[in-house]
Amino acid sequence: GERERDLRRPFIHKFQTENHSYVYDVNTDRIIQVTPVVYDIIDDFGVISIQEMFEKHGSQYTVEEISEGFQTIQAANSDEGLFSNNHPSEILYPLDEQSLRNLYDEDVRSLCLGVTEQCNLRCTYCSFSGTYEFQRAHNSTFMEFDVAQRAIDFLKQHSILCDYVSISFYGGEPLLNATLIKECVEYANGIFGRKPIKYNMTTNATLINDEICRMWIDNDFHLLVSLDGPKEMHDRYRVNGADRGSFDKIALNLKRLHDMSPDYYRTNIRFSVVLSPPYDFENLSVKNVMELSYFFQEFQVDIWHDFGYTNASDLVSLRHLSGQNYPITVKVELPFLSNAQLTTYSVLSENDALICSRPSTHKLIETVHNQLRKSAMQGRTSPQIRTIPHGVKPEQIDSDKKQDARYLLSLPEEITIILCSVDFNLNSGTDIFPLIRAFQTIAKNKEDILLIVSGSDEYGFLDGARKFLESSVLGRQVLFLPNVGESARLLLLAASDIFISPSDTVYTDNGLQVLEAMARGIPVIATDDDESGYIDHGRTGFKVKKGCLPLSYQALRNCFAFTPHRVQALIVSQGIVINVQQIIEFLVLLIEDVSLRQTIGAAAMQYVCEHHNPTKIVEKYKHLWSNLRQESSLIQLQTSVTENQTSDDGWLPLLLSSISQTVHENTPLYITPEGQALLETQDVVIYEEMEEVIFPPIILTILDLARSVTCLSEIIQSLIQLSNPEETKNLVPNIAYHIMWCIKQGLMIPHKSSPIVEN
Repeated sequence: GERERDLRRPFIHKFQTENHSYVYDVNTDRIIQVTPVVYDIIDDFGVISIQEMFEKHGSQYTVEEISEGFQTIQAANSDEGLFSNNHPSEILYPLDEQSLRNLYDEDVRSLCLGVTEQCNLRCTYCSFSGTYEFQRAHNSTFMEFDVAQRAIDFLKQHSILCDYVSISFYGGEPLLNATLIKECVEYANGIFGRKPIKYNMTTNATLINDEICRMWIDNDFHLLVSLDGPKEMHDRYRVNGADRGSFDKIALNLKRLHDMSPDYYRTNIRFSVVLSPPYDFENLSVKNVMELSYFFQEFQVDIWHDFGYTNASDLVSLRHLSGQNYPITVKVELPFLSNAQLTTYSVLSENDALICSRPSTHKLIETVHNQLRKSAMQGRTSPQIRTIPHGVKPEQIDSDKKQDARYLLSLPEEITIILCSVDFNLNSGTDIFPLIRAFQTIAKNKEDILLIVSGSDEYGFLDGARKFLESSVLGRQVLFLPNVGESARLLLLAASDIFISPSDTVYTDNGLQVLEAMARGIPVIATDDDESGYIDHGRTGFKVKKGCLPLSYQALRNCFAFTPHRVQALIVSQGIVINVQQIIEFLVLLIEDVSLRQTIGAAAMQYVCEHHNPTKIVEKYKHLWSNLRQESSLIQLQTSVTENQTSDDGWLPLLLSSISQTVHENTPLYITPEGQALLETQDVVIYEEMEEVIFPPIILTILDLARSVTCLSEIIQSLIQLSNPEETKNLVPNIAYHIMWCIKQGLMIPHKSSPIVEN
């Protein structure tokens, strides 16, 4: 039957991009680029004969093409185990309790020895410099050999099943305890016998001598050397206790190592580079460039990873300057994106990669690149786009930890605490008033709840909210804690029962903060990617929908001409409408049902364990970098940089188009009780920063028009007729924008048949 035929097919998933065809092989967890003929016939491999393939696909391909494709699939299956028809009937967690005991007893592979907490340098940005809260500082602690010996013995006793073991030396600066390291190497080599040992060390390379070089070479040490670039750049931060730079000594020592064994130097040395202010690729002088040229002549770069702050053209120019063909990877997040950045990413090659943490960002960049290919960029390759999520370490918060956290924060014990933790500032544009409106509705009937609003507040953005609450009974149930330290932030998480983060801006979704809450077993309410995301609605949390007006973009562009740059992000957020009714519904569910909170929290933590484990995320990066490095030798070095521009109108509309349209021209709009109260008091609550773009008389007139059943187009037409040009000539002439603001603040709501209130 058909079921039997399906089980004989390869266990694969196929997908295509504009230029290539790919097969994901489930059993080997590999993605393979294939030819069109392989892509089309692979589903029939093992199901029908090659003669039947000729008949089935003969109208599309020749007999020779089908035969070659079949042989390719057959060879991959027999040689590499690809395209197997092994369909697991059940998936189990691979390690039961006994397996974990066996792993501990017989399969421990790696040991890291922190041989000292002292360092001979005093790099000003070092996490152990004593300037960072909750981090240890350099001190005179040194490991004794008996401790190291016992650790190595433990590794020996518990690595019976390992084909090799790994021993790493870390500090401080480990070479300050070089005698111990030599003793460890001699001891380990003696007791492990024929079992290979992979030695690793992180070092600043200032204490190298011939004896140390010989130990490294003879024992095949892999070294990670801290070096920030040319002398002027490196010596600005990497200094000794006398505030003298360390570059000259490092360069001399590395030359010593290179001269002793060029082959070892080429294969076993890697560099840890920190690019720190005031240096960046935009202000490098000619002198810096010349020094970088000498730097690249001396050192081999395997991968250049950028965290999204640097223009891609500069990265490619630097690669060209180096004369090397290393791959470039760039972390891409929405808060750092601009139209110019999206455009310049096109200068990267197909052997480079853009790394996104969210599928929505991946989709956005892919769409832009497809547009570029169809226009000026036609025929040019683009960088790979990969999605690698954030890594977050789970931490179970039991009742004792929650009680302790509330005691330390002086919070009531017998109360439900809702934590809203996002960055409230003009750069991200996040607005908390919709949440306040929702909480105001709930708090009318519930006194045993507390909303804590915490996060970065660079511009005093929460002052407007405080003023709003000063004369309200709600003020007793809302606590603002902006700009708290890391320890207090973690205590707030531990003390909370519910976490909420409804982002109303296209720039950020507060995804990392949501994950941190999920990792602690706290049920979350947040905006998330529509098709995929962190939240499985109703199981690991509740997903709040957001949308925008069809005419949002034009409305916002009209506003921009009248506003300073620093409030433009806030204006963009006004065009994004959050479903306040959903926030109310989800909060009530979690407040009233403790069992539901526990169930969703447990499922959320399990999700984080499975999909965001830091170890797994690191492996994804390592796997990507390894593949790119292997492919780089096959790619011709890019020798020129060409910048191509898209229109300035391309960036924001693309973002807005990815959000569902919430209010249509004929959607009925109703005034809410909050809007009615505001209309009666004639007291429009606004931010001081928004006075240039929110005109209270327009707001009040819109609310008055919404008293009767009407729609967006009728409000616009009526307001145009009522407006007095003399009164509005110095104000933002955009009615649609003010309607967005009213809906966003919960002063008006669409009719219940509108998409905004559909679940």
